[in-house]
Amino acid sequence: MAPIRPSDSAPGLMDRRRECGVLDRFVDGVRAGEGRALVMRGEPGVGKTVLLEYLIGRAAGCRVVRAVGVQSEMELAFAGLHQLSAARLLEPLDTALARETHLEALTAAVFVGQEFMPDGVREAAEAALAAPPAAAAPRPVDVVLDAYALLLTEGFVVAGPALRRALDVLVALDAGTSDGRRWLFLAGGRAGITIAMDLCDWESMQTLAAGQAQAARDVGALVQLRTAMIFLAATHIMRGELGAAGRLIGEERLIADVTGTPPVSYAAMMLAAWCGREQDATELIEATVREAAIRDQGFSADFADCAAAVLYNAQGRYGDACDAARRVVEHQVVGLGAFAAPELAEAAARTGEVALVRTALAWLSERIRVTPTEWALGMQARARALHTGDEAGYLESIEQLARTGGRVQFARSHLVYGEWLSRENRRLEARAQLRTAYDMLADMGADGFAERARRELQAIGDTVRRRTAETVSDLTEQEAHIARLAVDGGTNAEIGAQLFLSARTVEWHLRKVYTKLGVRSRRELGQALATGGRLPAGQGTGPGSFTGAPGRLGVSRWARTVKPRSLRRNRRSFSTERDVVSLPRHGDAAHGVPGHDDHPRSGRNPGAGRGRRPRPRGRPVPRTCGPGAPAAVVASAAAVGRMAHARAVRRRRR
Repeated sequence: MAPIRPSDSAPGLMDRRRECGVLDRFVDGVRAGEGRALVMRGEPGVGKTVLLEYLIGRAAGCRVVRAVGVQSEMELAFAGLHQLSAARLLEPLDTALARETHLEALTAAVFVGQEFMPDGVREAAEAALAAPPAAAAPRPVDVVLDAYALLLTEGFVVAGPALRRALDVLVALDAGTSDGRRWLFLAGGRAGITIAMDLCDWESMQTLAAGQAQAARDVGALVQLRTAMIFLAATHIMRGELGAAGRLIGEERLIADVTGTPPVSYAAMMLAAWCGREQDATELIEATVREAAIRDQGFSADFADCAAAVLYNAQGRYGDACDAARRVVEHQVVGLGAFAAPELAEAAARTGEVALVRTALAWLSERIRVTPTEWALGMQARARALHTGDEAGYLESIEQLARTGGRVQFARSHLVYGEWLSRENRRLEARAQLRTAYDMLADMGADGFAERARRELQAIGDTVRRRTAETVSDLTEQEAHIARLAVDGGTNAEIGAQLFLSARTVEWHLRKVYTKLGVRSRRELGQALATGGRLPAGQGTGPGSFTGAPGRLGVSRWARTVKPRSLRRNRRSFSTERDVVSLPRHGDAAHGVPGHDDHPRSGRNPGAGRGRRPRPRGRPVPRTCGPGAPAAVVASAAAVGRMAHARAVRRRRR
């Protein structure tokens, strides 16, 4: 084709000869049978639409497919919600591609929601059902599309068996193969995970999210990786693994910073609600609701209501919790009923809203008829007990949830059972249930519900000391995340590959962490993170430390290896923190007692490194740890430790 003259340009294309030439060569390649793709970028108002009109005018004799899209959410793979043009126009050209596009459009419609597009979800579902069937054997994407569309048009009772088959197909995919990765990205992402949530199958949801995360890491698909991390964090929250959920949320935020996109707050606000951090949770919930109203994100607004219901139930604000959970259940959002129905049952029972309790029970009963998972059975039994006051329901709930990994709801069943026993004036039994609930909730970090259990225990006359674990507040989010990965055993190179940083950058961050926490090894770093801040007095090498942290074969190992009678005789030597931490770390040359790090299993070279005193030569060293350690030697070592502590105190007083 001859070069385009300025007079041949479309109206409004002045001084665009270079761009027109690129478009002409693009059309020539297509007419020659070559596969071409063109991406047009630019700020609003620079003339992209006019250039596209010029391209359409030059493509005479070619089939032109025009799609109009609305970006409903930052990470949606396809936002053709306004007209569903692409899927419909692709049907006569490529049936397989059209069905894939229908699933993407349907998923996008679900995440926009009924609130912002009342007829959009049903329109997208009906269009998917009317699409031509798959030409060959159904692919995973075809199975998921049919089940998803059936759910949105006919309801869960009709679509339940199809949803179960679709989930089984997705769980069986191999994330290590190219085909498995492709289907996980297309069908196992938002669509597959929300199906698992709607079926109350948290194990399948975790399998899907973990497989998608691994597949995304293998190919460097950051958008899919972020989506998988968000839902994987949600499964950790339901299992009571709040620390693991926090690490995933931190990694997702790091990726968001690297890619220059805002973080997704689904899991973060749910984690803050379960942890009882009222200010953080409220700020995230309010920000999500505002953003949802601006960007037409119904799913985000409903998820914020789920987090609010958890937060309000933990605080005893049952009226507010009932309102938030009711909105989610009424909107019938795919996947979120599993979060909202238990909260609605408890809040409505406390406020006397009998009809809403029955609504939550009906939602759970529908799931049980299709997939009677132990989690759903346990939640239904608890809701029934809250509604009728039947003690057998509380016991059944505890029994069913004990078989699952859902530790947070298992602990809450103990809590509500203990509260019911307290109302029945069965204080001794109530104390046992409430103590169990408090210990479980406090251990997993669900401080909001733990505080509720503590208040109930105080009401029946039991004294409970509030657990106050300090946090590592002086670490940045990235430093804290790198520190956790280092404690988990990752090398600098492995951590860098996971966080898209160089090994040198990881080393630099770890140096800053060591300085802030006053530690100098990964072992001490693990102890510092476990205690929520700096090492206890007498441990570590930072400010306030005396002799350093005990080694891997410390006093606890010594106490376990001595004879019981000897241990009782020398119990006082190991009873106080002063005696434990005052044992010399690198040995005492004057008395020939080796320190913890001098033991052969410690992996350290005795006497090596700055500030270490070498072990005296030519003198036998008694065996003071490990199997067969004499009780007398242990007592002698404790005595030497006390003397070393006394000398240090005298030196500091001078």
